[in-house]
Amino acid sequence: RNKMRETLGSKPGAGQFHLKQDAGGLVDIEFIAQYGALLCAAEHESILHSTATRKILLKLADCGVLNAQQADTLFQVYRQYRELSHQLALQELSSKIDENRLTDTRQQVQTIWQDVLQQHAATDRA
Repeated sequence: RNKMRETLGSKPGAGQFHLKQDAGGLVDIEFIAQYGALLCAAEHESILHSTATRKILLKLADCGVLNAQQADTLFQVYRQYRELSHQLALQELSSKIDENRLTDTRQQVQTIWQDVLQQHAATDRA
């Protein structure tokens, strides 16, 4: 994921946030959903019945990968990012926005990212 950010994301100091590729963006949410689905699949096969990121996010709370608040936050942020991405595309604008926009939202995603990876990395080592 870090290589993707370096290659596809905003360059440091550019004053931009790439809605899809930068830390806390759409792709991070999609990675959380995919990672969580892999973690849950053996015990909760129903998570494999949908490929929609939003549906998977909501099911991750049932599996214990996310708590209900984290799942709802990611669901809402994902929806917000997708809407903004579509608006920008319709205006033929870049997915890069001013870095001062959505800072709290991006931080929420990054915090959940760290929580999920740290929680399950510790479980895997145990």
